Amino acid sequence: MEQQQERRRGGDGVAVIKDAKYSDLTITLTGCDASFRVHKIYLAMASPVLEEMIDSLPPLRQNHLLLHEDAPSEAFHWLMRFVHRTDPPMESSRLALKVACLVGKYRVKELYPACLKWLEDILKKGTLLEVYNAAYLLRNSLLVTKCLQMLLTCAEEVLSSQQVCCLTEDALRHLLKQHLYVQSEAVILNAVLAWGRAQLRQQQGACGEELHQKIKHVLPHVRLLTLSTEEIVRWLVPSGVYSAEESQAILMHRTQTDGAPPLPETCSSLLTKRRCLDSYPMSRVRLPEATVSRGLLRPVLPLLLPGEAPPAQERVLVSGLRVDAAVVLQRVECRGVALREVRAAVRDATGRTLYTSAMAEAGEEGFDVPVALDPSKACIVTATLVHGEDCCFEAVHSFSVKAAGVLFTGEQHCLLPDGCDLYFWRLDHCLGVDL
Repeated sequence: MEQQQERRRGGDGVAVIKDAKYSDLTITLTGCDASFRVHKIYLAMASPVLEEMIDSLPPLRQNHLLLHEDAPSEAFHWLMRFVHRTDPPMESSRLALKVACLVGKYRVKELYPACLKWLEDILKKGTLLEVYNAAYLLRNSLLVTKCLQMLLTCAEEVLSSQQVCCLTEDALRHLLKQHLYVQSEAVILNAVLAWGRAQLRQQQGACGEELHQKIKHVLPHVRLLTLSTEEIVRWLVPSGVYSAEESQAILMHRTQTDGAPPLPETCSSLLTKRRCLDSYPMSRVRLPEATVSRGLLRPVLPLLLPGEAPPAQERVLVSGLRVDAAVVLQRVECRGVALREVRAAVRDATGRTLYTSAMAEAGEEGFDVPVALDPSKACIVTATLVHGEDCCFEAVHSFSVKAAGVLFTGEQHCLLPDGCDLYFWRLDHCLGVDL
């Protein structure tokens, strides 16, 4: 990180922290067993939260403030140096993340612009939830929205990582209310269980009633009834979060069995899986159609005899499909040619297939797994074609077309007389967060 310039020359804040001359308050951090000798007036001027805490100190403890703070002492020390009239250098991205969380928690408004710049520079998949947590504490809607846009393209990978454990409870609850595209709610459940165990400092050992108490305010945001019976038995029951009787009730509601006992209070009654972008208007991009000007094209199908049914053949529609902004493909449509068994495979920069998705023949409901693309991913779309009167042609044709401000590039392998349409959501048009 670039070093900041001194806000007020002389380094007097560093000296105050080191020798504590004339200090009138000791702050002790319980989470890391560290203490700081500071000055009330500086804290009160910088932070309304700390000012209120100081004003609320009992008469017999007016010079000692106990903070239940898990942030590392280095981050709190950095903040205290800033509060005491200096701009210390920001030495690492990790420190910047921790300081940003403290700035949001204690509402040190003077540091908000600097924190947002740090977080923008740090934001990537490996720090996504950490930046989200800091942005939520800073109550910055634009940065939270940017995190959510990125998360839609890698939700399963990020939620399955240790990043989830950095979230505050409020930030986690807020996150679970947003658009999260996962193949199964088991990803959400396991993220919540991992978060709860981390809060209890027992990654593997915490279970049962203790774990339930820790995550009871988060559990209602997990759509447990959308889990399969196998997933409930594999993940939920062994966690011990619910008793045997409660787990049985959840299973009975999952299968909509008559006479099922009431659900536990912390269990959501939602039966619908997460698919939240449907309420937003879609955009469409038209891929080029087959024309004579493109040279001699080879028909995919031979000429048919009268009354002969055309055969169905699997063909590559598009390969190497890339975008320059985050989008989610909803469906593919071709006029004059019926599509069956449409499949999309999303690949990373190395060509490794991350996941595949299928689309029903009618196509109205779109892909069963969201085809989330960003500039780091590519997609290949294949389909079984059932041809109409017009023929389609085989040709590898590179294309570059723009729609809704998104540039689509790739290669078409089947050129159709009326072209091919991709329907998509542009994520920054779909997501907006109020904090």
